[in-house]
Amino acid sequence: MLEIKGLTAYYGESEILHDINLSVPDGKIIALVGRNGVGKTTTLKSIMGLVKTPAGSIELSGEELLKKPPYERARCGIGYVPQGRDIFPQMTVAENLRLGLEVCGGKKQDPSELFHLFPIVEKFLPRKGGDLSGGQQQQLAIARALIAHPKLLLLDEPTEGIQPSVIQEIGAAIRTINKETGLSILLVEQYLDFALELADECYVMDKGQIVLHVAAGEAKKEEIQQHMLAS
Repeated sequence: MLEIKGLTAYYGESEILHDINLSVPDGKIIALVGRNGVGKTTTLKSIMGLVKTPAGSIELSGEELLKKPPYERARCGIGYVPQGRDIFPQMTVAENLRLGLEVCGGKKQDPSELFHLFPIVEKFLPRKGGDLSGGQQQQLAIARALIAHPKLLLLDEPTEGIQPSVIQEIGAAIRTINKETGLSILLVEQYLDFALELADECYVMDKGQIVLHVAAGEAKKEEIQQHMLAS
């Protein structure tokens, strides 16, 4: 599905990612964990073409993405839920969902599957996005990314600022969509228990590099935490 090889990324003149190698197989959930500021969000932005990536390769289903602009990468089948959600607060929930359809040329899609995953989204269709709670906005952001039926979903810190009960709902929805549709997911997360519960494999990042790659079922939480706490 997604293959990243030898990727470097820059903000201005500063190199943030150094020789990143990462793979998201078909139908798998892959977690990318690490402390704040080590390059996790930059990795997702690199996949989407939002930062400078002068070296390396990013392939989706065998198609090289590195020289494609962000909108073409989205049309290749990548759904992206950024940190902070980036919903449009003055638009209604329904209007935010319709924006997600721009990826597929505005073609209508049956949203019933999304409403089954996120009942709160259907309940609040007429309400402005800015009037929703943080957890409700997160569910809307994920639903907006899913409405165009991507091949790969990128999730950046979906539990950030969310109350525990909603975290459980989001985790259940992610697990359901993965199992029922085979959607591949790359999950960036600091909440280690949440990441390991969902993921098939886990990559640990530090200082812009991958320092550990393990199967989630074999991962030792203490070992991962040691890498995350290393200076």
